[in-house]
Amino acid sequence: MSNESNNIPSWIKILFGGVLLAGVAYAVYFHAGNPTTHASQFHNAVYSNVVKATVEIIPVRNAASIANGEKSYKTACAGCHGGNMEGGFGPNLNDGTWLHEIKTESGLVRLINMGIAPADAKSPGKSMPPKGGQKLSGEQIWEIVYYIGSKNGSVIKDSPAQ
Repeated sequence: MSNESNNIPSWIKILFGGVLLAGVAYAVYFHAGNPTTHASQFHNAVYSNVVKATVEIIPVRNAASIANGEKSYKTACAGCHGGNMEGGFGPNLNDGTWLHEIKTESGLVRLINMGIAPADAKSPGKSMPPKGGQKLSGEQIWEIVYYIGSKNGSVIKDSPAQ
């Protein structure tokens, strides 16, 4: 009995071996040897906008933090809101009228952090960049809000740090 009918031609064996070798090389290079695989690139692209946990330092509302807030306000906010919060390019911060209906300290902190997009501005052309276009820390923003609240009694004090 002859096994000739079960023999596979050698050219098919060579072709199969080459494809197998190329597949293994691809897998090793692109998945095991390369730290930035397609999966990790996808993960980085998709999850890059996920909110990352941070620890925000919320200062205690006291005379020192209000004084710091006044200094920060004068350099970061007064250009648009006026030196005495009387308004100018930006709205008046002395009265009880709040254009964006945000009266809590935490709401004002979020508003300052995020800014006001042109589409959300109540007056045409009067948007505000995030953090007023300044390099303000979270602590400085809270201190500015404490300062505003010390001058405007309509700000609702809801700071968790007391």
